Amino acid sequence: FADQHVVHLLKFPNLKRLELTNTLVGGRAAEHLGKLRHLEALSLGGTAITGKGLAHLAGLDSLQQLNIRGLEVEDLSAVKKMDALNDLQVDTERLSDADKQWMRDFATKHRGDLPPLPPDFEDDDLLGELPELPDVP
Repeated sequence: FADQHVVHLLKFPNLKRLELTNTLVGGRAAEHLGKLRHLEALSLGGTAITGKGLAHLAGLDSLQQLNIRGLEVEDLSAVKKMDALNDLQVDTERLSDADKQWMRDFATKHRGDLPPLPPDFEDDDLLGELPELPDVP
């Protein structure tokens, strides 16, 4: 699935969920995706969409879930405009300190009664808490 195929999705203006993870879509696709105003969940992880392409999605007022893991995103300005968003998956290593702080605040707001994330939290910190599995004979 690539950029030239995304235009055909516009035939389904009431589309609510779209999974495009690890496809060949890029910037041209983002222009069309931004027209799918009823999208509630969008997964773009592992695609060629950049932060510039995300700007086309800023007007998706119904979008609640967004997966942009594996994208070369250095700026979350477009994502911050998505008021309905309550589930965001993004790699944080390229983000500015201000965007990392926004992510911590976002996570705290949408995680309910769970304790807030520490200021130096990184996704990889979770891996250190996993127990070792016993050897299988």
